[in-house]
Amino acid sequence: MALPPEFFWALTETLIYLCILLFLIIMLKVLVKVARQRMLPRPKYVATDATFTDYARGQNWSWDWCLVFPVRNEHQKTPWADLSVAKQRRLEHYSMRYVIERLETGAGLETKLFRSHDRSLVFCKIRASSERLKEEAARTRYTLMLCPSEVRRRIEAGGPVDALGAASWYPRRNGWALPERPTKMYDTEIRDEFQQSSLSYEAYIYGRYDPRPEVASAYATHLPGNSIFTGVDRLKLILSIMEADAKSRGAQIDVNQLVEAKVLEAAYPLHADGELFALMDRWITFRAKEWAVTQPVEAIKDYFGERIGMYFYFNGYYARWLLYASAMGLFAQIIMLAGLFRLQNIIVPCYAVAMSLWTTLFLETWKERQVEKAMQWGMTGFAVSERPRPQFEGREIHSPVTGLPELYFPTAERFRLRAWSYVAMFWTLVLVFGVFACIMTAEAYFSTRPLSNRIDPGHSTYDDTGMFLGELISQISMALAMFAAGALLVPLARRLNEYENHKTDTEFENHLISKVFVLQFATAYGPLFYIATVMDYMPAWTGKRRWGCRGSEGCFDDVQTQLAIIFCVRILARNLIDVVVPSLVILRRERREQDLGDEYENPTDPGAMRKRQTSPTEEQFRKEHYHHLFGTFNDYSEIVIQFGYTTLFAVAFPLAPLFAYVNSFVGLRTDAFKICHNMRRPWPTGCATIGSWLTVLDIVSYTATVTNALLVTFTGGFLANRTLFVRFLFFLLYEFVLLGVKIIYLLLRDDVPFEVELQVKRARFLTRKIVADEPDAADLLRDDSDDDDGDGASSLHDSRASSSHAYARTSFAVHDRDPEERMAALKDPDAFGAFA
Repeated sequence: MALPPEFFWALTETLIYLCILLFLIIMLKVLVKVARQRMLPRPKYVATDATFTDYARGQNWSWDWCLVFPVRNEHQKTPWADLSVAKQRRLEHYSMRYVIERLETGAGLETKLFRSHDRSLVFCKIRASSERLKEEAARTRYTLMLCPSEVRRRIEAGGPVDALGAASWYPRRNGWALPERPTKMYDTEIRDEFQQSSLSYEAYIYGRYDPRPEVASAYATHLPGNSIFTGVDRLKLILSIMEADAKSRGAQIDVNQLVEAKVLEAAYPLHADGELFALMDRWITFRAKEWAVTQPVEAIKDYFGERIGMYFYFNGYYARWLLYASAMGLFAQIIMLAGLFRLQNIIVPCYAVAMSLWTTLFLETWKERQVEKAMQWGMTGFAVSERPRPQFEGREIHSPVTGLPELYFPTAERFRLRAWSYVAMFWTLVLVFGVFACIMTAEAYFSTRPLSNRIDPGHSTYDDTGMFLGELISQISMALAMFAAGALLVPLARRLNEYENHKTDTEFENHLISKVFVLQFATAYGPLFYIATVMDYMPAWTGKRRWGCRGSEGCFDDVQTQLAIIFCVRILARNLIDVVVPSLVILRRERREQDLGDEYENPTDPGAMRKRQTSPTEEQFRKEHYHHLFGTFNDYSEIVIQFGYTTLFAVAFPLAPLFAYVNSFVGLRTDAFKICHNMRRPWPTGCATIGSWLTVLDIVSYTATVTNALLVTFTGGFLANRTLFVRFLFFLLYEFVLLGVKIIYLLLRDDVPFEVELQVKRARFLTRKIVADEPDAADLLRDDSDDDDGDGASSLHDSRASSSHAYARTSFAVHDRDPEERMAALKDPDAFGAFA
């Protein structure tokens, strides 16, 4: 029995898809090889500062920040001359001399100045001593992680003892006694009797920094600096010092505003080669075990900050869930490829149900994971104290709340700007859909005679793929147009957002997310919605077959083919833009520098140098800026679009999850390569969630339930022999059942797991005791009876409520000490405190 031509067409398509996936894997292999070559240690020609480095003091680092000043002569126009008068008054005294003096004398920071290779710039490197960082951490109540072993030791020992022998709070352990009742044993041990949590109570405890010596030793130290501050902590604290006012011993410099006003050419954190190479060795790899999308998320967070760490954690979690969807999609594709039509009519609707449930499970479990990760990183309850954006324009008025000067922008003017912004978006979408309509019109004429015969007289393309050559070219053109529209509309959305004059970064980001979502949702999925819902009815409305679908059983095959081409084009184009183009630019720059002559022959021999070297600081300045707000924005946007292609039309292209997984796996490494090699080190920012992007993903998830129901009931041939009314009833039943399952699942699960809530409560209690020395309540201990002097551990009772005030903060003794030793401890507070 001969196989039908459709089988060979489907087999050819599948082989093409596999070849594209293989190409991506080869590209990743090349990228890893390039990254390994760039990880070779560079020549060390800068001497280590022995007077600054002190491992015993926890001060084992180099320079952390860099400010870049332009060299201008007196005839050059000041960069802020075009700004408002109010901003000019604020910026006119910010000369390089003034900024350096403020950093050194006002803020207590250390600086080092040197000129660029061409002497057109002045670089100012900045660092802070361990003592200065601790001073700023105490002022800002900076949160640091406590050492777990110290938490357990201190909570079991109890509170510190004052000069009168009084302890501030009781120990949390089994078998201790009050000195006035040495035979009465108390059990206050923190234990999880019913195994409510898999975490020990001392894990992930964060508390504000306290400079007191008895508390300072409780904080965890980090390698390689042997310091209580990670590299990200140092960057945040130095930035806080630079921006703090003079009363708080700060430099009173708004770095972001100076960069925006061109007073500074740039301001960026400096890379630490040792930490960066160690991170890349674990991150940019091609090991077989890493195919499970394992990432050193904790190290990423410690080097780049919580915001970037959360993005890579989410991307890896998403890729791990794509593995499950890929297995289901591969099974469905095999059934469709085998042409088992009876089984196909059962498998495909079941696959649609499975994908709808998959989106719910993925997003709801992610909500739990992000809350858990925020707890582990000390970001629970994180909130940013925001100031107006440097780009915000407004009239300076007296605040009606504080009476201090502030910028004011009228509400009516704000709404007027937003209205014009959305009008511009509407007409832009009209123009884009006009381009899409032209491409579809060309496809309709190219796929019918006589143009189809003129383009491909022998119909060889149709014999191999089941599509006319003009039709294939049109669909590839549509995919390219959709990709180009998405790439061009994101900058447009940013320009419109800037035009609306938002006051804070959070407000700016939320409005930008909404604009980008609307524009990209329309351009990325609009043509597919047209093919799936409208195209099948066009021949009846127009009376011409050319406007209809290719298949005899609806537009299911058209959606599948167009979606597959879109996926292939986007994957190839995105990886070429993110990896190949930047690598070629860097390679070209390196060859240009080689043509100009080597910078040095032997960096350790000054006599062998032929000219001034380009410092690592200047090399980082030449790299692209990774914006603290827009850096992850484009990456999240790309994930959302990919998530939509994977879920909205899942039944049309079951291999979409597999494509998405391979793309995510490669994308994780390309993003790592980009941020480590091609970008400056980002400004560190805190983060507790992925923000409004989670709402966008929820919207896509619910929309996917509707679109897959439409594909199963109306577009495909699964209900071809049913009337329109029966199809509509089946659609309603299918839709309401899935939405009901989603809602029931949401009601049964909590966004914040109980384990996280329990650990947060533990952290609050432990930090109140260990850091704040909060005394226990006067009626904490309860006796079962007044005459109970047995050796067994008693319960907590309120005997202290009737005791004197002296006993309200009395000292405690440990049961396993003999009476004479206990009395000596009570008489000698220093010895007792040392014991406690």
